[in-house]
Amino acid sequence: MLQPDLYGAAIQTLIRDLIDTQDGTNLFLDRIWGLSQRYILGQGDGYTNSLVGASAPDFRLADGSSLGLKLQSGRGLLVDFKNNATLHESIDDKYTSTIDIIRAGAMAKCGVRALLVRPDSVVAWPVEDNDTFNTNEFNNVLEKMVQRINLKWRSLLSVLYVNNN
Repeated sequence: MLQPDLYGAAIQTLIRDLIDTQDGTNLFLDRIWGLSQRYILGQGDGYTNSLVGASAPDFRLADGSSLGLKLQSGRGLLVDFKNNATLHESIDDKYTSTIDIIRAGAMAKCGVRALLVRPDSVVAWPVEDNDTFNTNEFNNVLEKMVQRINLKWRSLLSVLYVNNN
């Protein structure tokens, strides 16, 4: 496509002109970094939000840190922007070793008041500002997420065990 001829030069000029615009730059960044890529995590009402399966926005939290920094622990995150007592009470103790809970406001919340983020920064479950919190839905998504995390760790440990023996 980018041959050293007039056609290649024309395509190169077109791409440069496109990248020189804000929309063009955003398009290229989106395609290269996969910003609009979404994983299909499930079916039903709990999976219809546009954040589900997408990379979590790097929220600027009220304490000055960012969501990206909080994900460096390699654990899942439950981010609660509203400090919802019902949400915290619904978490079984068996999950506290797998996820961290963050209770903090954010500069811009993208219309959500809470979200569950996988260790790979993919949003597994959000609650929009105007939605009611569904404890059963949350626990189902959390259980699936923890099962997948544990399965991946077991797979990794078995590979390490085989390679060391």
